[in-house]
Amino acid sequence: MRHDGNGVPGAREAADGVDVAADHAEFSEAFFPPGNGQHDFIDDFVDLVGHHLRTPLTAIRTLLELLADDSSGGLDPATARRLVGAVQANSDRMLRVIDTLLLLARARHAESARDHVPVDLAAVVDRVGSAMAPAADGSGISMTVEATDPVWTVGDPVLLERAIGHLANNALRFTDRGGRLSLRALAEPRPAIEVQDTGVGIPAERQPGLLQPLVLTQGVGADDDAHLGLGTVSAIARAHQGDLDVRSAPGRGTTFRITFPMVRSN
Repeated sequence: MRHDGNGVPGAREAADGVDVAADHAEFSEAFFPPGNGQHDFIDDFVDLVGHHLRTPLTAIRTLLELLADDSSGGLDPATARRLVGAVQANSDRMLRVIDTLLLLARARHAESARDHVPVDLAAVVDRVGSAMAPAADGSGISMTVEATDPVWTVGDPVLLERAIGHLANNALRFTDRGGRLSLRALAEPRPAIEVQDTGVGIPAERQPGLLQPLVLTQGVGADDDAHLGLGTVSAIARAHQGDLDVRSAPGRGTTFRITFPMVRSN
């Protein structure tokens, strides 16, 4: 088994020997018989589970075995702390993925609109801005929130807040100290929220795959968890009959906008 520079097994190396193809076939046969049109979903789901759940779980198992086998106390304290830290990091990664899957399930349920209620997007944006302010200050990023007048739509307020929060978190993650982040609630021409940053930006060829739920993509300056989350934001937008649009270029920042249908007055 290969190790990183700190002597800690990498998550991908720890998963060597996993028969993903066999898992794919078994899952497909058990839950989606041939001919029901679910092949693409299964491909994406199995790739996600294999990469984002089984890989860190296998790494955790390997790391714990290393700690348990150290009966003679040969590991120095610094190495032991690195091993424990790796276990924690992989556990956190799995929790984020599970949370994402639960959000996707809630978004799919929300498509029926049975549980939709009037939501003031300005209030949601303001809450997200207040929650993000300490992190922005600590990162040396100037953040502005433009959400003064109510902007009404109908939807699931929890999903909408999580979507805006994820976009804002990504903006902070990929914006250097001294950069700017703006959160806006827009009423015209249609209800919308916008998250704009002056960060590293996204190459044009990487942008289409970012917005596909369950699809794993690699991008410059971005990690898998961020991309998986963007797919979830896209699913939340669709659950509200909305559109998620991205405008970005390397070195010129990124703007994400979710646009919602007009609210009909009675």
